[in-house]
Amino acid sequence: MTVQPVCPLAALASDGDRWTGDGVTVVRDRGRLHAFAEQCPHGGASLAGAPVHRGVVTCPRHGARFRLSDGTALSGPTRTPLPCFDVADAGAGVLLLPRERRPRRSLRAWLSARVRSARR
Repeated sequence: MTVQPVCPLAALASDGDRWTGDGVTVVRDRGRLHAFAEQCPHGGASLAGAPVHRGVVTCPRHGARFRLSDGTALSGPTRTPLPCFDVADAGAGVLLLPRERRPRRSLRAWLSARVRSARR
């Protein structure tokens, strides 16, 4: 995957601002940008509007908590990590950066496969 522009930086100007699209949510928390999969790896619940506090996102369905710096499951009914992605402030826009540990297929296909396997 190459570098992908995801949203205008103006959309994430203040803490708590968020943008969701193409299966990814980007949020600004404590001045830092975080990008993570829009669906919880446990049950597929949307995390687009999930509470984010001090670098942790909480799934509204089952209460699973994930650290946004690396996706580690901190509590809840799952130990499956939340896919998190590197982001960069590129002047007027926010870029989603490739990671070596990310899968080689499309982000949407990978996220769908993760949700299906978590439901089994």
